[in-house]
Amino acid sequence: MLGQYLTKIINIILQSDRTTSMVLHDLRRLSARVRNQKQNLIPDKHFLHIGCGRRFVPG
Repeated sequence: MLGQYLTKIINIILQSDRTTSMVLHDLRRLSARVRNQKQNLIPDKHFLHIGCGRRFVPG
């Protein structure tokens, strides 16, 4: 419900649907970063899997 009002306010200020959607996307990304800020995102293993079969890359 709050999102609808926020969308209308941003759309009135910016007067562009495309820019409004970009701003809302950025706000969603920011809120996700703030929510997950306290989590430890360091992986347990020291290898990176890049989707090439069973090969792993150190790093």
